[in-house]
Amino acid sequence: MHQPQCGFRQIGQGRSAVVYLDKPADGRAVVHKVFETSGAAKLVHYVLSGAPNPYGWNPHAIGAAVARREILSVLVPFWFHGKLRLPQLHGAGWNDARRSNELRIEFIDGTHVPLRSQNSASRHDPIDDLTGNIMRPLRRHLIESGFDGLVWQAGLGNPVAGGNFMIENGTGRHRKWVWVDLESGVPALFPINPLTLIGFYLPRSVHHGRPLFDDVDIPKLRRYLAGNHDTIEASLGAESATALQRSVAELDMHQAAWKSMTRVERGIAYFQAMGRITEAESQWYREH
Repeated sequence: MHQPQCGFRQIGQGRSAVVYLDKPADGRAVVHKVFETSGAAKLVHYVLSGAPNPYGWNPHAIGAAVARREILSVLVPFWFHGKLRLPQLHGAGWNDARRSNELRIEFIDGTHVPLRSQNSASRHDPIDDLTGNIMRPLRRHLIESGFDGLVWQAGLGNPVAGGNFMIENGTGRHRKWVWVDLESGVPALFPINPLTLIGFYLPRSVHHGRPLFDDVDIPKLRRYLAGNHDTIEASLGAESATALQRSVAELDMHQAAWKSMTRVERGIAYFQAMGRITEAESQWYREH
């Protein structure tokens, strides 16, 4: 359990989490992504699954989030040759003060993509760079490697997905992009274009046997890594290739344990995590 030391303040909020900045005594700034949901997003999860966003209370859901980030922190730089990366993950765990799971992540010194104006420079427009050179090819790579649910966070039918990326401080052609938010706030069933729902999200939901929510097709991912093993190893080294296999095994275990829960099991586990029922009461409800 992590207890921030000083300088702990809220710097952002989305559908899946509240983001806090922690500046401890050692001076290394860390972002705490605390999974707190409310309003419509919470209602959607209740209706579809019987409990709020599982990242907040389910240890296997947060374990899957960690494993996905570990895998993509290797694959994304491999795909983009350094133009896009993930922030370094410093850990995950239970936040006692907020009674929720959290991720502890590197603080990015940068900004979200600025709004386009009539004076925007056409040659180096960051919006065009993000949508054309980052998000579109990222979606292609994610689909190819089995990260079906992550396509939502990369912008397929998601009108606010640009906020999931930041541009590190820098100018011109050498600007670096960071994919900061990989965890969805709601299942990918509400794209802005109904054709995207019919053409991609519904078929993939049927394939996974549930509403698509950050799901990874593990067999497809393993086939992708096997088919690209030599290239990945030559580019990143044997150690990174081996670490990928370990992270895939972790993701497989956590995702299976999380996604296999019944609606009743989710409700019971959520109320126990929130301290509203005891272990003995949880067991009674499971048996009856």
